[in-house]
Amino acid sequence: QFRHQRPINRPAAQKRLMIAAMAVAAGAAFAETTPITSANVVGYNVKTMNNVFMIRAIQFDTTSGDTAKLNEIVKCDSPVAVECWADRDSWEYTDFLETAPQIQVPNSSDDFELFYYVTDARVYDEDGNESFVEGWADDSGVLADFDVFCGAGVWLRGYKNGTENVGDTVFTFAGQVLADDSGDISGENMFKVRGMPFPVAQFINSSKCDWSNLTPVECWADRDTWEYTDFLDTAPQIQIINASGDYELYYYVSDARSYDEDGNEIFVQGWADDSGMLLTDDNDSAYAQPGDGVWFNARKAGVSCSISL
Repeated sequence: QFRHQRPINRPAAQKRLMIAAMAVAAGAAFAETTPITSANVVGYNVKTMNNVFMIRAIQFDTTSGDTAKLNEIVKCDSPVAVECWADRDSWEYTDFLETAPQIQVPNSSDDFELFYYVTDARVYDEDGNESFVEGWADDSGVLADFDVFCGAGVWLRGYKNGTENVGDTVFTFAGQVLADDSGDISGENMFKVRGMPFPVAQFINSSKCDWSNLTPVECWADRDTWEYTDFLDTAPQIQIINASGDYELYYYVSDARSYDEDGNEIFVQGWADDSGMLLTDDNDSAYAQPGDGVWFNARKAGVSCSISL
């Protein structure tokens, strides 16, 4: 199964989300479970990472409405970013490519580009004057001017010193909360990294999640003997990060096993675990959390699935 084909990394701490309303009439505080409909809501989400890559999400836009830039949305708060330049006269680099916090962000072709958080990224102003500022830089030490979009899945890694984990690295994602009350997750016939742009956790078998563009497969070959089909290899799949930082793998099937309120056995369409059991809303691992990313394999190209708040 796919979950065993990648090393499983574990974040050092769990996530925290705070949303603050900036409405003209009044400022209202929103809890994680409160739907947000105002177009003037800004917030931030703190992620604490160790020195291994984990999937996270760009879950904010700019407040100006312009295209969001990486250096506007994601900041590294601690420990202090590493220096890029050992000698600015000779343009000699430090080992920042090995030690600096890193982020891999998808470009317009859905390929990932790698950036490093440093204290002295090289940049020029409108008059051509050179300066050095803290922020995300490319591998040549130049400050990144890179577009990001709300809902993008990214790979994020904290500060590293060789193979030693030197401590937790704190990142802050900030900006305008998704203004719409729904969003799309695109899928392909392969695993793709996707982000959760919403300020609330999403139960993937909720009626608010429309997976109708997926093609479910049968889970059971024989319900009398409980013989399975090959659904583990053929069904659409999604991997969600659980509270321990591990990935949970689920399958979209036409006949997930469940029970109604009277205890009668039923078989329904939806996301199931690897034993064919339907995911229920009391399963914390069946919720995609704010600011987290997912692995998504739609088993066909060009699929778009919608999620509503």
